[in-house]
This record gives sequence, C-alpha cells and structure tokens, in this order.
Amino acid sequence: MNQRASLPDRRQNRTHEIAAYGATWRVCIGYDAHGRAREVFMDGDRVGSEVAHLLSDACVAISVALQHGVPASAMGASCGTVPVFGEDDATAPASALGAVLTVLAIDDADIAAMVRARDADLDQACAFCGPAAFYEADVEGVGMCWHCKACGTPHGAIRPEDVIE
Repeated sequence: MNQRASLPDRRQNRTHEIAAYGATWRVCIGYDAHGRAREVFMDGDRVGSEVAHLLSDACVAISVALQHGVPASAMGASCGTVPVFGEDDATAPASALGAVLTVLAIDDADIAAMVRARDADLDQACAFCGPAAFYEADVEGVGMCWHCKACGTPHGAIRPEDVIE
C-alpha cells in the first residue's frame, strides 16, 4: 500500500456545486502543496439528514484513497452511470459520489494541463537575466505562477481556463 500523503495545515481549496437527491450540494476540494486534489468535503441543504451523513462519510473514504495515491478517475470509472435524456451515447454519473469523482477527475486534468503547458515552456529565457535561466511553477490560488530560478522574477500565471489542449 502507498504511504499516505500528509497535507499542510493551511492549503488551497476550490468549491463546486452539484445537484443530487433533490438538493444542491457544495463540494469543497482541498489540494496538496503540488496542486493535486487530496481531500473532499460535501455539505448541502439537507444538513443532519441520513443522506448528508452518508455523503460526508463517503467523502472521507475518497479523501483517504486520494491521499494514498488512488486517482479520482480510477475511482470514478468504477461508478455507475445513467443515460442523458435526449443525447445519444451521453451518460452522467448515477449518484452524488460519481458526480464528486467526476469533479475531482476534471480538477486533476486541469492541473495536468497546466503542468504540460509549464513543461513546454521550460526552455524560454528570462527577460531580466538571459537565456540560461529556467522557470519553475508554484501553485498560488487557482493557477500556477512562474518564477525565474536564477533571479526570482515572476513571469505571470497560468489558470486552467488559459490552457488550450
């Protein structure tokens, strides 16, 4: 079994909303220092209900799996789907847990796209210290901020919506 990844006390997070079981649920995703989703929490209109307790406990189990390195896409692939009315061959998650794993998998894909974009530009030269400098990316807020390793000059940010596949 993989070693469980410990998370910093203060970490970035992003909140999404999903509709399930006749209610709107808020899904809060927490990220590790590298921008990977490592925890998920869920709450909604039915606070204290059996469904709310079940979803909360399931999110704890998903978080533990994420912290042990299990990809959300792998967990989501094992969940059921239902056909989408009026759309040929389209499906949607059959449960709130499937919807949560879909949101997590999309977040993972966003981060991977940002890393690919960053890696493609690692050979660019710093405008301040010349062509020998390389860039590194730090997760700040929702995106990645680039800094020159040689002089520390920031060179902008990449957000998931800026990446073109």
